[in-house]
Amino acid sequence: MWKVLDLWKICLRKVKIRTVAAQGTDFTEVKEKLEAALEELATYYQKNHLKPNPSKTQVCAFHLKNKAVRREHETLDRTLSFRQHCINTTGKVSARNNILRKLTGAAWGAQPETLRSSALAVCVSTVEYAAPVWIASAHAKHVDVAINETARIVTSCLKPTPVNSLYPLISVAPPSVRRVVMSDISLPRRAAATDAERTKQETDARHRLHQQEPAGRRLRSRKSFMARSYTLEGSIENNRVTRWIQQLATRELPREAMAPGKHLPFAVWKSLNRLRTGVAWCKTNMLKWGMSENDHVMCSCGQLQDMSHLLVCPQLEEGCTHEDLILCNDKAIAAAVFWKDVVRAGHGSPMHKPMFLYRNQ
Repeated sequence: MWKVLDLWKICLRKVKIRTVAAQGTDFTEVKEKLEAALEELATYYQKNHLKPNPSKTQVCAFHLKNKAVRREHETLDRTLSFRQHCINTTGKVSARNNILRKLTGAAWGAQPETLRSSALAVCVSTVEYAAPVWIASAHAKHVDVAINETARIVTSCLKPTPVNSLYPLISVAPPSVRRVVMSDISLPRRAAATDAERTKQETDARHRLHQQEPAGRRLRSRKSFMARSYTLEGSIENNRVTRWIQQLATRELPREAMAPGKHLPFAVWKSLNRLRTGVAWCKTNMLKWGMSENDHVMCSCGQLQDMSHLLVCPQLEEGCTHEDLILCNDKAIAAAVFWKDVVRAGHGSPMHKPMFLYRNQ
């Protein structure tokens, strides 16, 4: 029995918890010191036939310059509110919106599919970067404002258009829905769910927080990532659409497929979307917005020109309904083409041409 105890004491002497500390004026100097210390430890381990345990190895960095704290291009603050990060992200998306706006004009523009692909690649991807980290921030709503402007550029809708009417037209879920789904986990499609941060933390041994018990909630204002995210059933796409439907109260169900009419020219696409959303330059809206020169709100046909009148105006060959606009059938296309030649859809006579068209002729 004493031999077993002596052998156990010898093992305890060899297997020790070692701590390597280094101090410097910058991270480069600290890194060089740590690398030199690790080289000495590697020689010691080889000599004594030891091997470090990666799962029990931790690295920490402490410094006094809190303003310079950044992790994975995220700006951290003392309260972890991610306010500065949301402000920086909003500025990035706004700059990209200016580039995207170059693809559209008053009477011309790129194809709707081209605008949507450009918006997803340039603007939406910027907002979704590391979204599971700052999703609980109270300042995340400021980022949504920039993405809403992106949706207005792609659909060419006016600013008074409700936000919930924009995203079904471009077939992209709202940013709040996309962030929530990215933070959760999807069980059946493991390959597609590998992008979810919770999946990495629970299943990937290389994750820094793998098998780590979350700390207890000390303050009610604290929103832990593992506490607010949960397991989803089904694919990521289906859960995203389901959450999207719960937020909407429209007649048509949203889907992640481009709305009908993507093959139309940009001018017709713009006129069609404004008729779909119910916000266009009709005379009643012009008077309400204070943009009318007089109080004349009658159409050239002699009736009151509001949004409902644009669909059943006697000057149209055949009237259409809101369902026709959703389906984008021949009636809806004819109505969109009829009103697209007016500078502001529904303002003035359809035969009136804008001044710049006369200069081009």
